[in-house]
Amino acid sequence: MDDVDARARSEAEKRSLLADIERALLEAISDSREVQAGLRRLRRAGWLLELQLGCRRDTPVEPAPEPAAPAARHPVAGRRRAAAPSDSAVPSAEAPAFRMDAGDLRFLRSIGIDPTRRRPARRPS
Repeated sequence: MDDVDARARSEAEKRSLLADIERALLEAISDSREVQAGLRRLRRAGWLLELQLGCRRDTPVEPAPEPAAPAARHPVAGRRRAAAPSDSAVPSAEAPAFRMDAGDLRFLRSIGIDPTRRRPARRPS
């Protein structure tokens, strides 16, 4: 039964991560005039853009050991503690959580998203 619960938790985590990526992509798309123009051209030509996100495990995941005690909270709300050198399972800022290959970059650029381009700072509302 624990295996079923672990799979359900893993599936829920995957859906949450995909929803976060979808929100980020939609925000990037809505901010890009180039993408909006491309979408208008697609619609005028009778096409509808479908963007489907999916994921699969890159490497097998071993079950995490149960924590002995709850982790200490950082005094500033919303911030995490700095990763200790022994925390090798925690992704660092230098190691991206995903990898984008040339095909991904080509697709994003074809719909008007250039992830290598720096975005101008947003004006405060």
